[in-house]
Amino acid sequence: MPLPGSAGPVARISARETAYEHLRDWITLGPLEPGEPIKDVEIAALLGISRTPVREALLKLAQEGLVEAFPGHQTRVAPLRLERVPHLFAIGGVLDALAAEEAAPDMDAAACAEMDELLQRMTREADPRELQLLDEQFHGVYYTVAGNAPLLKLLEDLSLELRRFDREGFRSPEIMLAANDEHRAILAALRRRDGQAAAAAARINWSQSWDRIAQAQSALLAGDRGGASR
Repeated sequence: MPLPGSAGPVARISARETAYEHLRDWITLGPLEPGEPIKDVEIAALLGISRTPVREALLKLAQEGLVEAFPGHQTRVAPLRLERVPHLFAIGGVLDALAAEEAAPDMDAAACAEMDELLQRMTREADPRELQLLDEQFHGVYYTVAGNAPLLKLLEDLSLELRRFDREGFRSPEIMLAANDEHRAILAALRRRDGQAAAAAARINWSQSWDRIAQAQSALLAGDRGGASR
């Protein structure tokens, strides 16, 4: 199981939440891949906690569809459910567009400057995990400005599920160049406080993201088939 070399400092939260947050991030952002076995004894040793809170965290992750448990056999990272992805991106595009439209009238110089700084960092960053987190922060600025708590919760839950599908895209410099152009269009519209233009730019970003990820997945599958045939 390819766990990180260290888990970093543990915040003063419950042991179960510590295990849950670390495992969730390792599953959604890496290094854990679909189908990887998860051993509670290794997780407990790495985090410096007992096995019981790790098991409780795994149960919660199983309820969220990120982990599969086979009693008496093994616990593993759940496989990707590719049939869900186009629907998730379609929903995400609508929700993100709504957030951009609602945020536009209240965007101020500070919020725009924060988005611009995040975008600049994305153009310089090469690590896929960091790029993924920066992307979430970029969109999160106008989610917060929108001030729509139920919408924010829907977007956060959706983004968490999509993280695993997005990972391949953040590994590609070509994909990131295209995505950053779309991000600039969103920011430009928000700077003008043009809600309709911001919503349209957000929808394009989500639609194009799905197209790029679908192509990347197809290429990976073709490569797997080619490898198997040799």
